[in-house]
Amino acid sequence: MNREVRGSERNVRCPQCNKKLKSCQCKPAMKLWLKVCLLILALMVLAALVYVGIGYKKRVDEQRYKASISKIINDMYEYIFKRNNKDVWWFESAYTRDFSTRAQKLEESKKSIINVLEKYKDTNDLMKRIAKNFKTFYTSVYLNGVSQKIYLEGDSILSSESYDIEICFISKDQRKGHPSSMYYNSGWKALLISGVRHPDILFAAILCHELGHALFHIVDKAPSAVAEPGSDLFIHEEVVMHELEADIIDKGTNGKYYQYVDNLIASLKGKKNFVDILEKIGVQDLRELDKITGAEQYGPAVARNASSEYFITIGFRFIDQWGGGRLKRKIEFYRWFTATFK
Repeated sequence: MNREVRGSERNVRCPQCNKKLKSCQCKPAMKLWLKVCLLILALMVLAALVYVGIGYKKRVDEQRYKASISKIINDMYEYIFKRNNKDVWWFESAYTRDFSTRAQKLEESKKSIINVLEKYKDTNDLMKRIAKNFKTFYTSVYLNGVSQKIYLEGDSILSSESYDIEICFISKDQRKGHPSSMYYNSGWKALLISGVRHPDILFAAILCHELGHALFHIVDKAPSAVAEPGSDLFIHEEVVMHELEADIIDKGTNGKYYQYVDNLIASLKGKKNFVDILEKIGVQDLRELDKITGAEQYGPAVARNASSEYFITIGFRFIDQWGGGRLKRKIEFYRWFTATFK
């Protein structure tokens, strides 16, 4: 058998010159060709190993990302729902027959809105415009999808009441179906406010945020006010209003709000993305911010609003430390945050 193999080897000819390999002059070229083939094979193996390695790293990164998101969600849940206090409603039912008492409460709420605008009108240029354009309010009550004006004995139903914007209050028994406890309804050109008690600072901040949307829609007729939800233009307006909200909280806390947030960010040096930053914000940090804003004695409805604003403020202030492209990154952050933590 071995002899036959050796014999066949002697008869092997070069595929290029057709001479026996022993007398062939092409061997150096064939050796080069063989080396090229081996190199290509080695590169293919290396590419396969890199591909496998990248796939493994991607899977590890995905698992780490999911774990981080899960941790943030768990912290938010504990902060919002594991509280010692429950929501307190000053407006329990839209069906009450005690119209006089309800009208008095609505009037008190309207006065508190006017006081907020007076107190915070010098926060920034946007706030000055909000206070200038919204001075008179038409108050109503939300009932089964429509707003109703409450008239007392002696009121004239036919009188033409001049006002800048409608404020429609939502009772506890009418709260279902609303996107949040306070929001601007562009279809009604009205601000809808739930009758649940908020700490003064957070109430002022959220109120002015929503009146900012009303200003852009009713007064400015800004393209962002009618932009497609989720679009860059739509989110740009949200960025503006959330920064106004944060400015008001900071003014109401005499600078303590931004001071705590900035110190928190400074303690997280080396973190380069939104997930890493927010993952390190624990329940205790949220509760410390509650102490600053006066929200520690309030229930889940307030905590839900507060947590969103806290996280968004932290994200925006984190981005402010970067170079160019801040607005673009804030839009990206807001889109990611609202999509991830609905």
